[in-house]
Amino acid sequence: MRISFKIMAALVVAFCLGQVQAQAQEEFQGLYQKLQVMAEGGDAEAQYHVGMFLNNGIGTERNFKQAFAWFETSAQAGNALAAYKVGCYLDGQWGPIVTLDKDKALAFKLEAAQRGYALAQQDVGIMYMQRQMPDEARRWWLAAGQQGLANPLYNLSVSYLQGQGEAIDRVRGYAFFKLSKLLSEKRINGQAQASLDTIRQSMSDDQVQLAEKMVEDWRVERTPLTLEASQGLQRARALVSGR
Repeated sequence: MRISFKIMAALVVAFCLGQVQAQAQEEFQGLYQKLQVMAEGGDAEAQYHVGMFLNNGIGTERNFKQAFAWFETSAQAGNALAAYKVGCYLDGQWGPIVTLDKDKALAFKLEAAQRGYALAQQDVGIMYMQRQMPDEARRWWLAAGQQGLANPLYNLSVSYLQGQGEAIDRVRGYAFFKLSKLLSEKRINGQAQASLDTIRQSMSDDQVQLAEKMVEDWRVERTPLTLEASQGLQRARALVSGR
């Protein structure tokens, strides 16, 4: 029986991909074991990474309860990213793994938000809005949006267009809506443009000009903690190698 070139090529690709995956899994297992030794020795960053490996099933079996225990230990040692993960568990992100506590969840996430973590800032904004505290919510959504997160900017837009906690502000509502689309999709699609046109109808020319200037002047700047969170595996490798 003849095997076509396409089938043969597909088999070769599948074999090579399998080898790459096996090598990656072997590396992750070794990395996890080294991190675990460091974590047990009291290294707070290693404890956070061990929690992430257990949380995501990298190099080991996924185990949420063990992950939470390591996050909690790391957070107690001052690791802000671990504090955020503790807050996520207490907020029920992965179900009832631990006893849910919204107040403690906010406290842990707020710690990470104050240290500059964008996702924590986004979540804290949502939690404050749920508590009917729009001024605090907008403050944290703005901080997260300044780091390039689109959803907080959309939330800000809705808040200002609906006048949550203060008078309607169409300038900021328009600007933040447009920014959220540019950050999430890199463009303004037809549906988004129709929404902007609808908002524009209730704005003066000066207001539109001011809103467009806000969009033009917007600059994204991520904090060191947000950048650190985005470099998880890279930082874990560097940690075990002593770099």
